[in-house]
Amino acid sequence: MIHGHLLPHSLLQGIDLAGMILLAGSSAFRVLVIATPSREVSRLERCLPFFLIAVGLADLILRSQMITGRHGSEVLSLLPTVLFKTHFGNVWIARILLLFVLGTSAVRGRNGAALAVCGLLLLTESLSGHAADSGTLSFAVLADWLHLLAVSAWIGGLVSLAFSLRRWIASGEPEVSSALVIEVRRFSTLAGLCVAVIVATGGFQIWHRVGSLAALLQTPYGQTLTVKLVLVLMLLSLGALNRFVIVPKLSSDQAASRKLFKTVAYEIG
Repeated sequence: MIHGHLLPHSLLQGIDLAGMILLAGSSAFRVLVIATPSREVSRLERCLPFFLIAVGLADLILRSQMITGRHGSEVLSLLPTVLFKTHFGNVWIARILLLFVLGTSAVRGRNGAALAVCGLLLLTESLSGHAADSGTLSFAVLADWLHLLAVSAWIGGLVSLAFSLRRWIASGEPEVSSALVIEVRRFSTLAGLCVAVIVATGGFQIWHRVGSLAALLQTPYGQTLTVKLVLVLMLLSLGALNRFVIVPKLSSDQAASRKLFKTVAYEIG
């Protein structure tokens, strides 16, 4: 019965995590890069919390079925037990409340407060994942949380940057504005810091969860992690191209900058 729920549960988890990364990344972008991002990002920040609440409700029903082995009205009657007497339920309540705060006007226009709420939102992910198997207050949870924060600021921020680049391309302006140059340079610095945190916390997670090179290559979890490492290396290559090739040319060669900006926008957007 549980195996039949694994695929939809994994799908919901993936959607949930991607949404949280986008939310946290856009908030980090507001605080650390530019306080007024594109209209598309603002619209995403308003709508995404409510979409994630809907995803969370679907996951609650599915997880309750997995926990209790019941279906239909039977599982609905057991929801209070799941919510208030299980670790999953407690974390789920905290996550929904945080999403509700992000979706309402409680933190709108308060970028620092929104970023703090997003940080707590990512913490609920760490508290409900494999890292929490070592204990709620374990170093594994801290490392996983820092890993998610860095990934969100990098990948989620990259989405915000992509919208800015597309807006500039659509404007048809012949030269790159100084504001956009500053935006890219700030994000490039932020991305470099994020990569350092990702490498450090990722290395700890590999050591903590896998333990050996043989396990990394021979176990299903290790093989999945290997694929993830390859994808990260590809993203690092793009980041290095941006940091060491594109960014230094922004002010010195406007024509080259336009071509490079277009290439980057289509690659990351």
